[in-house]
Amino acid sequence: MKERNGNVPIKVLLADDHTMFRKGLAKMLAVRFDREPGNDKAEYAALVEDRWQDQGVGTELTRRLIDEARDKEVRFFYALVKGQNTRMLQVLRHLDLPEQERREEGVRCVEVELVSEEE
Repeated sequence: MKERNGNVPIKVLLADDHTMFRKGLAKMLAVRFDREPGNDKAEYAALVEDRWQDQGVGTELTRRLIDEARDKEVRFFYALVKGQNTRMLQVLRHLDLPEQERREEGVRCVEVELVSEEE
């Protein structure tokens, strides 16, 4: 099975309601969201070990996580990203979703609207 990234087949397991990881590599790749009950915004985080970066894996896992978040009526992800973490910023920008960014004390707060393709 070929995935969107075209080169790394991804088998995703749902570890709990809000965490996805690549089977067999759980310690190396993970994306997660967390939110307060009743809130339509959730904090997003990703961990991609260096040797798996720049292959589209983080973006693909994030897309799948977004589908789960939409099912749970999450409308926005926000991420606190250090300025030098350009790879995380690239993942968020490759989603092709509306985003806003602001800086607070050397950290970028990136908010992504999880609009569906039907909207």
